[in-house]
Amino acid sequence: DAQHARQALETGNVDEAIAAYEQLLETGSEDVSALIGDLERARESHKDNSRLVQLLGDAYNQNGQLQKALDAYRQALEMF
Repeated sequence: DAQHARQALETGNVDEAIAAYEQLLETGSEDVSALIGDLERARESHKDNSRLVQLLGDAYNQNGQLQKALDAYRQALEMF
């Protein structure tokens, strides 16, 4: 659940948090807007994590925020 993902981020386990957020987005079991907020905050703390930025793009896309999704995908690609 989202609480598990947040706790993983707080303890610095970014890979576990990303996996949890991916699962939440796939299942649609949480409010996407809340997940976007979490992922935006996580991006500020982990600016060099392209998987996190890509996941944020996925969340924007799922929420119909296509320009923000494209911007996030571009940012993730520039990190490679």
